[in-house]
Amino acid sequence: MSAATVIERPTARIIVLDPADRILLFRAMIGHSVEPERLPDATSFLALPGGGIEPGEAAEAAARRELAEETGIRVPAPLTMVAHRTTGYDWKGRRYLTREHIFFCRSPTDALDASGWLENDRRWMSDLGWWTIEALLATDEIVRPAGLAPLAATLSRGEFPSVPVDLGRPR
Repeated sequence: MSAATVIERPTARIIVLDPADRILLFRAMIGHSVEPERLPDATSFLALPGGGIEPGEAAEAAARRELAEETGIRVPAPLTMVAHRTTGYDWKGRRYLTREHIFFCRSPTDALDASGWLENDRRWMSDLGWWTIEALLATDEIVRPAGLAPLAATLSRGEFPSVPVDLGRPR
């Protein structure tokens, strides 16, 4: 594919820790492995809540909106941007370049509500739930973005990076 066919997609994601310091993740079921060299039979990966930034929308506002839509959790501003990631991927015959803005918040609750998922979301998202940091650090499953577990562990201790951490490069 030529560079002209690449679709840029700015996104906002959010690392959410509940009162017990568990991290909120969902399973992205994409039908193939994003790490074929390590796990060739994997058809999904664990991911943070979030999604596309609408035209004219600030990244932080998008993170709050997506979190509310996907989980029912509403968080006030401001959010701290703790990481970013740029990655390329193919989806339905098209090439995408995603620039992710990754924010952090603590949720006052562990109650979840996935009723805001759109029908399209339900086709590829499942298993919305809380993971302990220890379980995330120990899992052999594919986790995106790479480097999420150590960053979540650092954030759970109340330590924040002085500048947002780079969690990925184009593939």
